Amino acid sequence: MGLPYEEAEKLKREKGVGAEEGPQAIIKNEIDRFIVEIQRSIDYYRAQFREGVFKKVILMGGGALLPGFSDYFGSYFDAEMEIDDPLAEIIGTESVGAIRAIAPRFSSGIGLALRSHN
Repeated sequence: MGLPYEEAEKLKREKGVGAEEGPQAIIKNEIDRFIVEIQRSIDYYRAQFREGVFKKVILMGGGALLPGFSDYFGSYFDAEMEIDDPLAEIIGTESVGAIRAIAPRFSSGIGLALRSHN
């Protein structure tokens, strides 16, 4: 759209996934591409393992925090959507306050830090 990076990022974080025009349409287009890839992976998994349906999808990363993302993403899957809180099981995180609002951004890093080294 020709916007400076800072302005585009601010607009993305404020508006998220919403309208069918402008920046939201561009965001939805990218999310749709992501959804198609996830659907392909699920289809492959089902073909290989003959497993049933997924009951829950746990959303991680900064994209999960976009306004409207969880609802839009969830409309393509017949499963409960949950935004990950990687700090939930860590003792002493009650005092981190504002960082909890962006906790899904740390899911991978915290998961790697917590895994056992066997």
